[in-house]
Amino acid sequence: MGATPGVSTKLLGTFTERNTKIGFIKVDAGATFNTGSRDQIDVLFMSKGNITVDGKTYGDKTAIELLPSDGPVDIKANEESLFFRVTLPKF
Repeated sequence: MGATPGVSTKLLGTFTERNTKIGFIKVDAGATFNTGSRDQIDVLFMSKGNITVDGKTYGDKTAIELLPSDGPVDIKANEESLFFRVTLPKF
């Protein structure tokens, strides 16, 4: 992931055997986080905030599952939003 204005990421740890990762993503109000493509399942849990994805609005306590077969997704923050991110093991 390249640097995007208004989007901050913090990797807490990587378990290298199956490339499992945990971390945080913060998206400032008005900024858009593009998930990009992936070869593992990513799960995002929004602990606070308000976002719009594909024209639908979601509040805090929202979970998003991103499969390897899914294309890139734009997540627009309507207010500052904080996600806990888990990249599940690669098999």
